[in-house]
Amino acid sequence: MKGRIMTASERRFLDEQKKKLIAILGARPNKDGIKNEIRQHDAGDMSSDLTNLGTEVAVLDCDYQQKRDARIALQKMEEATYFECSECEGKISIRRLTAIPQALVCIRCKDLSEQGQYHDVAPVRIGDLLPQTV
Repeated sequence: MKGRIMTASERRFLDEQKKKLIAILGARPNKDGIKNEIRQHDAGDMSSDLTNLGTEVAVLDCDYQQKRDARIALQKMEEATYFECSECEGKISIRRLTAIPQALVCIRCKDLSEQGQYHDVAPVRIGDLLPQTV
């Protein structure tokens, strides 16, 4: 949206997305903190409690990541880069942003990331990191 005036429908879309992002920031996590007691009566209880603890940590981590991404997305709105992928600088589709208002990358970059692949980045050689001698 840089360098041009937004249409009324684009402005409405951004306003709706902003409301969704603010709602994400205001949402409370599914759990009120992490249970701090692990029963030590037998191995079964301990195993169950540790599994539950892992689940609770994962839920809190997901909540944290969503809120972090929502803050960044709001900042991108202010900078007029909301539709721009943070990885490839291509366009994030309106369809993707409608489904995931805090999306920071396009679907292509998301897929590459999930597959453990990354954009064409030149490999770094150890010699490149050392100071050059004359």
